[in-house]
Amino acid sequence: MSRAAVILLVLMILICVGITLSLTVLFPVTAFSVSGSSRYSSQSIIDASGIVEGENVFMSGRGAEKDICKRLPYIKSADISRSISGKVTIKVKETKGTSVFSFANKYVITDGVKVLEIADEPPTGLTVVDTAVASADIGGNIVLSDEVADTYDRLCTALSDANIGSITRIELTSPVNIKAVYDDRLILEIGTISDIDKKLQNAVKVIEATQEKYGADVEGTINLKWLGTGSNDSYFSRHLLSSAESVSSSVASGSSDSSLPEGSLPDVSSSLSSDAASSGQSSE
Repeated sequence: MSRAAVILLVLMILICVGITLSLTVLFPVTAFSVSGSSRYSSQSIIDASGIVEGENVFMSGRGAEKDICKRLPYIKSADISRSISGKVTIKVKETKGTSVFSFANKYVITDGVKVLEIADEPPTGLTVVDTAVASADIGGNIVLSDEVADTYDRLCTALSDANIGSITRIELTSPVNIKAVYDDRLILEIGTISDIDKKLQNAVKVIEATQEKYGADVEGTINLKWLGTGSNDSYFSRHLLSSAESVSSSVASGSSDSSLPEGSLPDVSSSLSSDAASSGQSSE
């Protein structure tokens, strides 16, 4: 073997040894900095990351960002930086429960997509979603049946874009008979998902108009089904809903009048066009 070949071989061996040492013995994890969570302790986040003190700072806990979000469901995202000094900096962002689904005799709490927890008792203050759930695993995304999954995604996007406010219940048992409840007192009969943006934009105007005419606590039903079918009209029926149970019953029945609680008094039936709604007027 020539001298040049020997030197090259030695250099290659030294390089391999250097790489091995840098990935094992050198650059150990020596310190952590964790920020962004009020729900989980810093140690819980470190443990969930899989990054271990003393191990190589660049090799320990590979895929730690995904592991944190999976193992700690209320963490929405995690950003991790590592330095040759051995310090690991973990910055997380939290999510919160916004909706609850019923599945397998349990209550599945989500942020709209991600399953945050599964409870035995129904939580309060969240949007109740009545639809077909295919599966729900904590830390993963809720999976709806194929029949309604795309419709639900489109509906949630449209509700967010319309900035419609407090939606307390959504019924999506059928993609052709969608309903929602605003503030536990106004049932929005949406029908199909077609022209959903137009329907919800109109709903905002009708809500404003009815509250201006009848007061901030007005209760009833807004029929938006015919918008986008050659009609620009939506219809408001005023009636009383004495409790969350009566709201739920009305939504499930598909009729605002047939399921009125005993003693309530159906009142004015009004047809509000888009123009009338925007001006706060209705024709009786």
